Amino acid sequence: IIRKALTAAGELIPDDISMDIKRLPPIFISYQWGSQKTVLKLTENLEQVGYACWMDKGQMGGGDKLFAKIDAGIRGAKVVICCINKIYAQSDNCLREVYLTISTSKPLIRLQMEKQTWPQEGALGPIMSEYLYMRFYDRKNNDANYWPTDKFTELLGQIRYHVAPDPDMITQQYYNWFAPRIDNLIFLQTQTKNDSKDKTRIQDNIPLVVTHPQIMISYQWDYQKDIINLYEKLTKLGYRCWLDIFQMDGGDSLFEKIDAGIRHAKSILSCVTPKYTKSMNCRREMALSDALQKPIIPLLLEEASTWPPAGPMAMVFAEKPCIDIRRSTNHSDR
Repeated sequence: IIRKALTAAGELIPDDISMDIKRLPPIFISYQWGSQKTVLKLTENLEQVGYACWMDKGQMGGGDKLFAKIDAGIRGAKVVICCINKIYAQSDNCLREVYLTISTSKPLIRLQMEKQTWPQEGALGPIMSEYLYMRFYDRKNNDANYWPTDKFTELLGQIRYHVAPDPDMITQQYYNWFAPRIDNLIFLQTQTKNDSKDKTRIQDNIPLVVTHPQIMISYQWDYQKDIINLYEKLTKLGYRCWLDIFQMDGGDSLFEKIDAGIRHAKSILSCVTPKYTKSMNCRREMALSDALQKPIIPLLLEEASTWPPAGPMAMVFAEKPCIDIRRSTNHSDR
């Protein structure tokens, strides 16, 4: 079909045409060469988890040929990960990759690979100031992987919003990585009630996966431990709750599951922190909840200078009083 179309357009097609029909990797990794060793290790781990990655390893030549491959890699990716070191913003190639990512509206995940000021000075400052970043280094860790374990899990969760892993690529080390680990237990090996539309997987009398929830919990991952405690208390009281970490399996994107979770929920618990109001994913959740006129209950987890908080969520929260559940000085009260 392609050959006929190009021939009809007046193009000459050689008989030995080389066509790369391989699907482009869903992850594009942008980095400055000073971080190559660490980024190669990150790529290796991501591929073991089920995500094929595109990165420039210095074997593709240079000039227009390299730029064309980078262009194709970004346009074909589902997610772009920026591995930012201190001199990332000084690289013309890195700047081009960021600009193309933004102009093509690709999801952008920013990893801070070493201690540095944020946002960086220079051309990327105004762009990066609007986004959250993930501190992806741990100077106290002697592990070969370089990054904190919980941050790698958070990275996988951010990627999972946009694309599901390839199950054929997942190695034994990362098998069932999407199953949440709480108190060293995996809570997805559960039974299903087939006689009700409100299908719920249950473990230790705590419902975990709910298809028609009463409550959808929206939060930013820094408070995941506290949110799991909140989830457990609500489910023990008999409420059917939707929480993203119990939705990681399956072949569709997490965004699709979040959309369904919000549409089916009777109410939305919004766990508000400064990072929450800056998170693009959390903003989308609140925008959809507001558009669907779902009852939104704001829970204040960190002190806010003003209420409603400044930014795009201000209109959503303007007429809604918040419930202050900030940390008590006595940790036993939490």
